[in-house]
Amino acid sequence: QLGGEPEKKMIAAFKAVRNLSSGLRSVTYRKDNAQVKRLGQSLLDAFTAKKREQLNMQLKCERCIANPRQCDRCKGAGVETCWPCKGSGKVGGQCRTCKGSGRSKDEAKECPKCKGTGKFEGQCGKCRGGGQWPCAKCRGAGAPFCRACDLLRKRQGGGAPLRLGQEPKSGVKIEVCSAADLELVKKMWKDREGSGDVLAAWSVDNPLLAWRQRRFLRDFKAKTGADADELRGFHGTANENVMSIVENGFDASRRAGQAYGAGEYFAKNPDVSKGYCGAGSYMLICQLCLGTQSTEESLADGDHIWVPHCNYYVIANPEQVVPLYIV
Repeated sequence: QLGGEPEKKMIAAFKAVRNLSSGLRSVTYRKDNAQVKRLGQSLLDAFTAKKREQLNMQLKCERCIANPRQCDRCKGAGVETCWPCKGSGKVGGQCRTCKGSGRSKDEAKECPKCKGTGKFEGQCGKCRGGGQWPCAKCRGAGAPFCRACDLLRKRQGGGAPLRLGQEPKSGVKIEVCSAADLELVKKMWKDREGSGDVLAAWSVDNPLLAWRQRRFLRDFKAKTGADADELRGFHGTANENVMSIVENGFDASRRAGQAYGAGEYFAKNPDVSKGYCGAGSYMLICQLCLGTQSTEESLADGDHIWVPHCNYYVIANPEQVVPLYIV
């Protein structure tokens, strides 16, 4: 049963949630009880999600708890004052209909818009009457962006599900790297302490392999509630294998020399991958998804393992890997 204090609370909650003005009109004017109950439930769900989001922004990692910092834009408040209404939530001024006279066009009657006052006052359209909004720099957290805090909030709040779209057709596009991409590749080579120089590089775009990797990321998050780590690694192989890999991805049936478990091997340092190129002159830079790290070299309880004394990762599932560059 609606009416009285419950209805006032429901309308107040509607105003606290953005983009629900149409629902507010529905609750106010419709008399169908079943429809009102459905709208009321959707309201409570949306309001609960909004409160959960606000509480989620208060989560902080151990480092930020021990050494709290303030956002230099909002001074730790997490919100900014609306500048059009100066925080009041209302705007006013001269009536545009009568131009401040308070009379109608023929001056025989009072202005129907301002009721003869010559002024108007209404809700601020910028802040929707709230007088403030979340700080654009810290997103309402009140502190500078922290990667550890952001990861903690994503794990707690779940985040939006990753959209896959329709599975694309097989195919690959290979182009000579632009000057900017070539500089990025050279920088990565140098940062990873690779010897020698990168003479040339080609970018690889394989929509099907990228789609399969996104599917792996989605399934991993649905299963564990956490985002998989991602990084780039070097993979050395014979020249005749390069095109097959960038076109079709890694083939588990063609694996050989599996010294540390069944999987594909990727190094952080390009010099490690050089040994796997044989007499070839090319290697691959790939995007890697690291889901659950295994405690055994057989990868029995995970999808990857790090071999520290050899400085490379072993990735169990080909869907975790997407070739990005031929170097």
